[in-house]
Amino acid sequence: MTQTLLFLLVIGIGTFYAFKNGNKAKKDIIEFENLKYQKNNVDNEIVDLKFFGKIDLNNTKEYIDVSANINGNKISIDLIFFEKKVSKKTIEPTIHLLNNLSEIEKNAKKIILEDYKIQNVVLDYIEHHLQEFSESDLQSLDIIQTEKLEEKKLKFLNKIKLVRIGIYPEDSDSMATFDYTIGRDLTQYLIVIRFDSEGKLVEIVMES
Repeated sequence: MTQTLLFLLVIGIGTFYAFKNGNKAKKDIIEFENLKYQKNNVDNEIVDLKFFGKIDLNNTKEYIDVSANINGNKISIDLIFFEKKVSKKTIEPTIHLLNNLSEIEKNAKKIILEDYKIQNVVLDYIEHHLQEFSESDLQSLDIIQTEKLEEKKLKFLNKIKLVRIGIYPEDSDSMATFDYTIGRDLTQYLIVIRFDSEGKLVEIVMES
C-alpha cells in the first residue's frame, strides 16, 4: 500500500512538472515568434505606394519610374531616393501625394492659368515659342499663322500638357516636380511647377 501511494505521488509530481514546463515552453515559443515578427517588421518596413506597389523603406532603390494616366495624360512618374533607408514619417507626404495626384494636378493646371493671366512665366514660354516655331510647327498645334496673336496665345496655352512628375520623398522643401510642355518633339523647354511636402507651391519656372 505504501509503495503504491509513493508511486502515485511520484507520478503526480512528474505530471505537474511536465505540465508546468510544457506551458513554459509553449509560452517561450509564443514570445520567440512575437519577437521574430517584430524583428521582421523592422527589417522589412514595407509600404504600398499607389502606382509603384510595395516599397521596402529599409532598402530603397535610388530611382523607380512608372507610366500612369493622370487626367487624360499619359505621363511618367519618377520616384527618387537619396538614401537607402527612409522613415515612415518621411514617406507619409509622398503617400498622400500619390493618393491625391489627380486633384493636385488639377491645382497645378490652375496655377498655370493664373500665371498666364498675370503675364509671368507661362506667357514668356508661349511668346518664346510663337516666335521660334515654324509655320508647320504651329499648324501641328492647330495654330494658323494668320490668326490674331491673342488667339494664337490661347490655343497655345490650351495645348500645354503634363508629361512627367518627379517625386523626391526626402526633399521636404521641393518634394514634387510637375513638368509641362507643348510637346517633347517640338521643344526642350518645360514649364516646371514645384510643391513642398505640404502641397504648397514652391515655384513655377521655365527650364530646359
